[in-house]
Amino acid sequence: MSIYKILSLIVVVAISGCTGASGPKFTQTVTPDDGEAALYIYREARFFQKLVYPKVVIDNEVEHNLRNGGYNLTLLSPGEHIVETRQAGGWTLNYPAIGLDLKPGSTTYLKLIIVGAGVDLSSYGGGLGGAVMGDAVLVKVPNERAIEEISKTALSN
Repeated sequence: MSIYKILSLIVVVAISGCTGASGPKFTQTVTPDDGEAALYIYREARFFQKLVYPKVVIDNEVEHNLRNGGYNLTLLSPGEHIVETRQAGGWTLNYPAIGLDLKPGSTTYLKLIIVGAGVDLSSYGGGLGGAVMGDAVLVKVPNERAIEEISKTALSN
C-alpha cells in the first residue's frame, strides 16, 4: 500500500468522528409549561456539509451551533419569533429566516435541509477553484415525523 493511501486513510479516520454532534442522544421531548413553548431545531446526519455547521439564531438573541446529526432545544415565551441560520464554523450556504407563532404549551420542530446544493467549479488563472452553493432552509415538520427523525440525533454542542 502506498504512503499516500495510508495517509489518506488516517486523515479520513481522524476527521470522520469529530465534526458531528457529540452530546447525549435524543431520548424524549420536554413538555413545556403553559407559559412557554418548546422549539426543537435539528439536522439529520448527511455527508454534504458534514465538516461545517451553521449557527442558529432566535430573535437575534439565542444562539446555538447546529452540527451534523444534531439538535437543540429552546424554551421560549409564546408569541412570534424569527429563527435563522448564520455563517459560522465554515458554513457558507445562504440562510433564509422563518417566522413562527408559538402557542402556550406547544412543541414545534424545525428541520434544517439543504436545497439547491452543489459545488460551483470555476477556473481562476489556469487553476481550479470552487464554492459550495445552496440554501440552508428551516422547515416546520409534523410532530410525529419529527420525533422519528430527531431520535437519530444527539445534542449539538
